[in-house]
Amino acid sequence: MILAQSVGYVAVLEGRVMGTALRADFGPHLSTVHMVIVATDHRGQGLGRRLTEAVLATDHPRSYRLIATASGTPIYQKLGFQEAGHILQNAGSPGGSAADRRSV
Repeated sequence: MILAQSVGYVAVLEGRVMGTALRADFGPHLSTVHMVIVATDHRGQGLGRRLTEAVLATDHPRSYRLIATASGTPIYQKLGFQEAGHILQNAGSPGGSAADRRSV
């Protein structure tokens, strides 16, 4: 559902997706930033920052929310985001063993 109301950018190099960043607007003043993903072999080169800056560039002042991983937090802090809380998110296969699950 959130993807249907999102706008964003995709970085492509030689036909391969290198990164994405999306923004979903919830009314005239609130947006979320999500799906900021950079290919492993292109991390640390500023691509995530450039994609995030692109989705933050709007014609109207907005308040932004995002859920960041530990690896993404430094980028967002440099862009002015501040920590507001913690969310425990588990990833794994449905019905998988405890060894298959990890916290992110």
